[in-house]
Amino acid sequence: MKQFFRFFVERHLFANILTISFILLGLAVLPSINRDTFPSVDLDQVVIISRYNGSSPEDIELKVTNKIENQLKTIDGIKKYTSLSIENVSLIDLEINSDVDDVDDVKDTIREKIDSINDFPSDMENRPTITEISSSTFPILEVGISSSDLSYDELREIAKSFKNDLEDINGIGQIEGFGYLAKEVKITPDPELLEKYQVSLLNLINVISNRNIRSSMGSFKQKDKDATIVNDSRLFSENDVNNAIVRSNFNGQSISLSDVSIVAL
Repeated sequence: MKQFFRFFVERHLFANILTISFILLGLAVLPSINRDTFPSVDLDQVVIISRYNGSSPEDIELKVTNKIENQLKTIDGIKKYTSLSIENVSLIDLEINSDVDDVDDVKDTIREKIDSINDFPSDMENRPTITEISSSTFPILEVGISSSDLSYDELREIAKSFKNDLEDINGIGQIEGFGYLAKEVKITPDPELLEKYQVSLLNLINVISNRNIRSSMGSFKQKDKDATIVNDSRLFSENDVNNAIVRSNFNGQSISLSDVSIVAL
């Protein structure tokens, strides 16, 4: 080691030229060095989402989730997976073993196994979507909009316009909006009309609750195809609420909700 340092100490000119050469070489390659402020990190996690509109959690579990799980059980390299079946949606979150030789090969096998399932319900519009979870799927910037002078409707329009502008920028993969208030319908019962038609507030509440539902009514098979019967009577607009039927306790007359209340968005 002493001889190594003595070599450069005795040859000052060579040492200086070598040092300057390394500096110039570093400056030359600096512009071509890849720099990433938010590097993408693979978390070895995959999420499988399946949508089957009009189905109950039981239907989702039986007709979609179980079939996917049966395929996942045959794949080597999966550490664990959890599933959740709710109305209209099946969600499976699986984790790949970090010590497998080729994580990408396991992911390709998962896709192949899911694609090989050919007995999903015929009325299931789209096949399951497979998403690899990495650091790039998490938001890198959150923007909030607030004002003490503008109304909520005005702020929402500004946020909508701002989101559209961001979507036009190249390089932005996905934009999601959150914090929006759900649209509500305000129903103001008229006490005199309620008295006139002998309609109670509890009766109004029951009418709205029983009218604003979406549920699966079962399924049937026709020509080797499974179909699901869905009762969708949800209230989407002011007109839907106005036309909800209320039965009078006075003479059994059927009247609309707008006959005893003021409905406004």
